[in-house]
Amino acid sequence: DCIQSVLNQTYRNLELILIDDGSRDAGGKVCADWAQKDPRVRYVRQENGGVGAARNRGLEMAQGTYAAFLDADDTLDPSFCEKMREILGEDGEIAFCQIRENYADGTATPMESYTNQVAVFPTEAFEYWQEKEKRSSCGTMYKRNLLEGLSFSDSLYVGEDTLFLAQAIVRTRSLIYYDAPLYNYRVLPESAYHGSYDRKKKTEIDAWQQICRVFPEGSVGRLSAEAKCAEISINMIRNYVDDPGFDRETVRELLRIYRGKLPQLVRYDRRKHRGYWKHILIALLPDVFVQRQKGVKK
Repeated sequence: DCIQSVLNQTYRNLELILIDDGSRDAGGKVCADWAQKDPRVRYVRQENGGVGAARNRGLEMAQGTYAAFLDADDTLDPSFCEKMREILGEDGEIAFCQIRENYADGTATPMESYTNQVAVFPTEAFEYWQEKEKRSSCGTMYKRNLLEGLSFSDSLYVGEDTLFLAQAIVRTRSLIYYDAPLYNYRVLPESAYHGSYDRKKKTEIDAWQQICRVFPEGSVGRLSAEAKCAEISINMIRNYVDDPGFDRETVRELLRIYRGKLPQLVRYDRRKHRGYWKHILIALLPDVFVQRQKGVKK
């Protein structure tokens, strides 16, 4: 479905680069067969290096004017390339569309929740937690020359695409947002962002600490990133507090990060007219917070 969703695009003049990151199933053969059948498909196999390494290899091979990334579990709407290319026009460098989430039980984000409107806003106005927030390269189309010199981190298991996107955002003057679901994301029970805890998932916090440094000091992007970093550290405790391997040292480190970002979180809460006392109480009574989460999980 993933490959066919690209080859069935209404915009035909494209290249599809398939990176086999050391798969042990039949995926490699499927990719090789498609490369034989369609001249637009290029296939390469490499030793397993993770998502970041696979995307970097694809970027090195890319020859087109535009670039977009698609995970193997996901699909594109047939109009994705044509519409996003049209939206970017001559001067645009980054365009986002909405992501429609598809769940294992057959349900999906309701179609009526989208407006199909296009909005352009300056990079200085970008912030996390807003309506047009974007944290993933999924559903994003770039002018490829904007990405020269950029690469995905191969040391991050979670958050590498969020970091990459932030680094690209600060290179451009404006962002284009299309409120229509042209990217279909399959929500898997066990994935980098879902399921039980393992140490790789903690790299999400490492990614957010780097993202904070990407945006200029004093910018709303920087402030919202630091607030998001604080929130994610606490959410990790909420989500994984009872999971095997989520030890006390990990909890202490996450609480330390949270306290360090608390002033920015409170500032952002006040900026958005949100209640902030709960965040202060967590910092003052961390043991109570952790124990309460254990009670909730039970």
